[in-house]
Amino acid sequence: MRFRDAELRGIPVITKSGQKIGKLAAYIIDAERHEVAQYVVSRSSLLSKILPDELLIAPGQVVSLDAEMMVVEDNAVGERAEARRIAERTAEAASGGANSMKA
Repeated sequence: MRFRDAELRGIPVITKSGQKIGKLAAYIIDAERHEVAQYVVSRSSLLSKILPDELLIAPGQVVSLDAEMMVVEDNAVGERAEARRIAERTAEAASGGANSMKA
């Protein structure tokens, strides 16, 4: 089935397990292959503390997509959330180390 851009923008994006993660904001096209390279999902306000402002979802992580909803694999969100937590812990440790040197 084919959809126009306007038909898909703003549809809810959820995981297979039912977690709401945001809305489909855009998609990135691979011009050489003439296909969708990634879907851009703007995050839900409920997940603002653990996820970046936008998620990039690979086509292989999409379970289903229609004019009503996009369903993605559960790990499409989990991997990004875990990567962000690791980055935040690393940044905190680095700034904590710098602060202790000043004291």
